[in-house]
Amino acid sequence: MKNNRLYVDFHVLQTVPPSCVNRDDTGSPKTAVYGGTVRARVSSQAWKRAIRAMFREELLDPSQVGERTKKIVAMVAQEIARLAPGQDADKLAERVLKDAGISATKAKTGQAEC
Repeated sequence: MKNNRLYVDFHVLQTVPPSCVNRDDTGSPKTAVYGGTVRARVSSQAWKRAIRAMFREELLDPSQVGERTKKIVAMVAQEIARLAPGQDADKLAERVLKDAGISATKAKTGQAEC
C-alpha cells in the first residue's frame, strides 16, 4: 500500500521582545544553544497555544473556531437532552461519538478524555 501522506516540518527562528515567554518545571527560562549562542527557547506547546488564542481572538469569527475539551461526552449529551428530553442522553452521546470515530471515555470526574 502506497502512503500518499505528506508531512512538512518547519523549524523557525523568531525574534521576540525580551521576556520570559516559557519556563521549565523549575521556573527557569528555557534556553537552547543555537549558532554557538545561548538563546531563549519557546516550546512548541507554548507556540501552539498562542496560535490557538490568535485564531480565537483575532482571525476568525468565534462560530468558526473549534473547542478543545475533555468534556465532549457531557457537551453532546447536553445538546441531545435539549433536543430530545425523553432519551438517555449520556448513552446516546457516547454512541454518536463512537459512530463518528471519536474515542471518548468517561473519566472518574464525569468528564471525558478525547
